[in-house]
Amino acid sequence: MAIEIVIPVVEDAARQALTLAPAARLTPDGMIGLVDNGKFRAREILVAVADRMIAAGLAGSYAVHTKPSASRPIGSEDHAELAARSRLVLTGVGD
Repeated sequence: MAIEIVIPVVEDAARQALTLAPAARLTPDGMIGLVDNGKFRAREILVAVADRMIAAGLAGSYAVHTKPSASRPIGSEDHAELAARSRLVLTGVGD
């Protein structure tokens, strides 16, 4: 049985069509928003990342928003609040 390795390559035209979001400007007094999707240890992992960023001087605090379940999207009000309060929002997706 052979294993086929596929290396995805983005064509130049497609690469040029991409528009990246501007990089977040992190400051020592900024806040990181964390979206806990309720999966096992999601909150602990996100908090550990935020703590390291704070220790590195990239932010001053974090706030956790917990979704009712992993299968439900964030509501528009919660989305707007996170966007208004946070310099950066971290969320875990996938398993």
